[in-house]
Amino acid sequence: MQRRDTVVDHRPQWPNVVGTIGIVLGIVLLLDSVDDLITARWTAAEWRWIFPPDLADLIARSMPPAAWRAVSAAVEIGLAALLIVGSVALRRRTRHGVSLCRLWAWLAIVWVVVVIGRGTLWLAQHGGELPGIGAVRWEVYVPFALGLAAALLLAFPVFLLVWLSGTAARSEYEAWPR
Repeated sequence: MQRRDTVVDHRPQWPNVVGTIGIVLGIVLLLDSVDDLITARWTAAEWRWIFPPDLADLIARSMPPAAWRAVSAAVEIGLAALLIVGSVALRRRTRHGVSLCRLWAWLAIVWVVVVIGRGTLWLAQHGGELPGIGAVRWEVYVPFALGLAAALLLAFPVFLLVWLSGTAARSEYEAWPR
C-alpha cells in the first residue's frame, strides 16, 4: 500500500470560524432589513395575519415615519454588507478584513445605541397601549427587554473588538497581506 502525504494546515482556525459567524450574521441582518422594508408598508389588515387585532392596530398606528424607516433600512443594509465583506476578507486572511470588521463593530455599536434609544422613545409613547400588560408589569418588563436587546445586539461587535485586539489574534493577522 502506498502512503499518501497529507498536508496539515497548522495556521490558527479562528479567522475561518469568526469569518463564518460574521457571514452568517451578516446574511441574517440583510434578510431582516429586507423584511423590514417589505413590512414597513403594511396596513393593520396585513398585520392581523400575524397578530391579534388590537396589537395589529397598534403596530400599524405606531409605525415610525417613512423617512426613518428608509434611513434605518439603508443603514442596516449597509452594515450587513460591510460585515459580510469584512468577514469574507477575514476568512481570506487579509488585514483589510480585520479593518473592515473593526469598522463594522464600531458602527454597529453606534447604531445599537440609536436603535435602543428609538425603541425607548417608542415604548414611552406607546407602551401603555400594549394590550394585556398592566402598568406594574410594564415597568418590570421594559428595562429587562431593552437590556436584553442591547446585550444581544452588542454581543458580536464587542466580541470582535476584544478578539481582534488580543495578542494572539494580532500576532496572527499582522503577518497577513493587506
